[in-house]
Amino acid sequence: MRATRALGAGAALLACGAVPLAHAADGAWSLAPAGSGRPSLYAEGVPGAVLEDKVSVTNRSTEPRTVTLRGTGPGGMEKWFAFARRKVTVPPRTRADVPFTVAVPKGVAPGDRSGAVVARGGAVDARCPCGSGWPGPPSPP
Repeated sequence: MRATRALGAGAALLACGAVPLAHAADGAWSLAPAGSGRPSLYAEGVPGAVLEDKVSVTNRSTEPRTVTLRGTGPGGMEKWFAFARRKVTVPPRTRADVPFTVAVPKGVAPGDRSGAVVARGGAVDARCPCGSGWPGPPSPP
């Protein structure tokens, strides 16, 4: 994963926990972190950083599958996500890797946040849970 990184006080973290593939109810397609079997998404940076990664939409059916991607989360976190393509048509028996960014707003207070990358195909959603957070100021000795 490539990420714009700034290390130091106030590092941000984007993680997609080690979860199984998010499958659509009909089993015809799934959503997962892109790459060779990695179990999670991970990036760090300070508020104001733009974190980059990819998700994979896999179509196991014999027909093309169109899904729409979005980010979701509490407190307006869905606005942090931007996708290279929000609407993706995946040919039969193939996979599409879609780059996305998470822009951590400047001035956001330290703390953990949880959201998700969501793919909607037809009337079915598949989710890849994600979280972001960064430590607060150092504790006094």
